[in-house]
Amino acid sequence: SLANPLSFFIFIFGIPGFGACWYGMLLLCFMVSFEMCLILCKRKKLFALAGAFLITFSAFFQWWSYVSWIVYGQALLVCCYYFITTNILWKKTLLALGIGVSGAAYICTLYPAWIVPAGYLFIVLFIWMVIDKWKTIKSFKWKEWTLFASGVIFGLTIVFAYLQANYEYMNAIMQTVYPGTRLSQGGMSLPLIFNYFQTPLYPYVNVGNPCEAGTFISLYPVATLMGIYYWFRSKKKDLLLTLLL
Repeated sequence: SLANPLSFFIFIFGIPGFGACWYGMLLLCFMVSFEMCLILCKRKKLFALAGAFLITFSAFFQWWSYVSWIVYGQALLVCCYYFITTNILWKKTLLALGIGVSGAAYICTLYPAWIVPAGYLFIVLFIWMVIDKWKTIKSFKWKEWTLFASGVIFGLTIVFAYLQANYEYMNAIMQTVYPGTRLSQGGMSLPLIFNYFQTPLYPYVNVGNPCEAGTFISLYPVATLMGIYYWFRSKKKDLLLTLLL
């Protein structure tokens, strides 16, 4: 159950909990996306609000029926960031718990085609956080390190319990043609980068499979070109921009 935290709505409220579980993912995505964008945009609330809307109401998130790994991956980073920056012990305790649960929920999505490439991005953002807050991290005492380690270990126990409970099912499904022996090396997807032009039309126009055609409104390659221009023109190189490029 901890591998899918929103399922507790069902345990508490019964049948009505299914609605809370469903819409809870939508609300949670908006909340953690707002916090993630606040961190990335240096507390500029208007930019963070725009980012939360662009992620939560993107064609990708909506057409894939609310993608949990987007939520839990961001939640993991948000919990890590505030664990580093807050000085209040009880908040660190709750954040350590959040690190364990969100990290476990991300892994237990068990969809490598998504969580592996997305993991590259999340690792880059985590590296930026560590480097950016290195002075604060170096000042951690044994209490902070114990709490952080406890959160990580707690998350690993959730993953272990989840894999153990689902071993028979996973072993059976790996014997199937799909998805058991499915093999994909990627490719043939570059045109998808520009799908943001057409995504608003998906409710009204037949595009075959709107899920697989769904993307984020990124205005690519505008941001990348602006980032490269800014990187070369600025004397002091922005660490986050460097890592993302």
